[in-house]
Amino acid sequence: MKATEVNDNPEFQAKLAAHMHKFCEKMEVAKKEVTDRLLPFLVTLGTESERSAVVLGAERVHMAVEALLKAFLLPSSNKTDNLFSSDGALATFSRKSEMAYRLGLLDADFKRALELVRRLRNNFAHAVAVESLKENAHANRVKELSKLIAKGNKKTLVELEHVFQVGARAEKETCSYLACIMILLMKLELLQHFVERPKILLPAVLKY
Repeated sequence: MKATEVNDNPEFQAKLAAHMHKFCEKMEVAKKEVTDRLLPFLVTLGTESERSAVVLGAERVHMAVEALLKAFLLPSSNKTDNLFSSDGALATFSRKSEMAYRLGLLDADFKRALELVRRLRNNFAHAVAVESLKENAHANRVKELSKLIAKGNKKTLVELEHVFQVGARAEKETCSYLACIMILLMKLELLQHFVERPKILLPAVLKY
């Protein structure tokens, strides 16, 4: 339908407006549910040591990506979901991120943000010596992560950084990292409210 046809079609405009109103109402409900669910985790992150906060925050994002995939894919035919088991095809954070991207659930920037979070988690989780987000390699990743997320979320990012700065009295890099984690979680969990499994019009079946 062309733009001129839409403008000249009051019935279509009314249906579109009603649909948008319903969507906005659903979005507000979803935002409240997600915010209420994530608030305790935000408090927990603010009380952790830097190393624990980096690893815990990243792992929560990892689990959110897994939950998103499970919401989109058909459920497993048995109680043990071998696809996500320790030796399954989607066992790791990187594989889950790649699959979510290839399915169109994430864009390239979001996938890159997940990659940065995953690398920071690995560095901190496997380090023998004490790591700090102030170190150049880590600080550069946090800076890139913040830059990616600030593209459409600058106000929220600044507000969350301030929350961690005042509430946890954390260092600048830590506040930026934790604020990014919370935004990634909010977006992933919001998407779960709206994602729908695709309808395959002609699946491969044996009885035809």
